[in-house]
Parts: sequence; C-alpha cells; structure tokens
Amino acid sequence: ALAAAGDPLRKLAASAGQSAIFNAVLDARAATGLLHRVRPGDIACTTRGAPFTVTAEDVDDVCRRAAPGTLDAFATGPLPGDARMQPEPAVLAEEHAWSAATGVDWSWFSGSAPLASPGERRPLLFVFKEPPRFEPGEPAWLEFALPSGAYATEVLDQLGVAIPADRRG
Repeated sequence: ALAAAGDPLRKLAASAGQSAIFNAVLDARAATGLLHRVRPGDIACTTRGAPFTVTAEDVDDVCRRAAPGTLDAFATGPLPGDARMQPEPAVLAEEHAWSAATGVDWSWFSGSAPLASPGERRPLLFVFKEPPRFEPGEPAWLEFALPSGAYATEVLDQLGVAIPADRRG
C-alpha cells in the first residue's frame, strides 16, 4: 500500500516510525537519569553534532561535558536505518527494549524494507541558539530560538505550560 501511495507517504511513515522510537528512547533515558549521563558504548555527539562512541576511558569526561550547565556533549537517540552509527550491543539492546512498546520494528528501516532509511543518531538535548527571554505580565512573553530539529512545544512542556490539543487559534 505504501509503494502505491508514493514516496512522500513512505517517507512520512518512516519519519513517524523513527520518531516513535526516538521519543521512547528519550523518555526511557529521562526516566532512568540518563539524559545528562552516558555510559561506555553509548553514542554521544559534540555541540557541532559530530557523533562519537563513548569509551570506558572517556566516560567520566563526557559525563562532565554533558552535565546541566555545561552541555558541551550530548547523549543521542536513534532514528533507525542502515547508515547510522551503532552503539555497543548492550546499549543497542537496551534501546530496542525501551522502544518495544511502540510496536515499531527496527527492521522496517533497513535494506529493502518498506520504510528503508539511512537513519542517524540525534542529540537528546539542545542548547538554545539565544538565551531565552521572559517578560511576566498579562499576557506573559517568552522568546527563545532553537536549532533545527528542536520543538518549541517541548520547551513549553518542560516549563509546565499546558499545550491545547487544538492549536488552530
């Protein structure tokens, strides 16, 4: 059915499936205290987005760099596919387990599978492009700039702002 619908629908379905997996891994890392911590075998990235495998020798340094207030390195999450860097097998197995409840099979994104994708690793956290500015009052004013791929709704959610289900205005 996806092939008959064309490439745009296939890409949309692949993106939605990858997002479900990424979000499940993000939520699990947050719940287990691993947003600002990495382990040997994790894939982390620099502020410029360059991915690297965390080794036992550099785990303490990368954890220091990933700490709140520093944010010079970030843990990453998966967008499944063929070309992305793979974490060590134990970390990969954990990511598969964390994302199992989504019902999305990672194999759907590889080789000649229906949702084949190159995949990638993306940082779990972002640094604001500019410092946020808040002006209290009626109405309150909040201004911030995010890098591409980051969502303003996530910032508002983290601040405890209720996002209406119907945002048409």
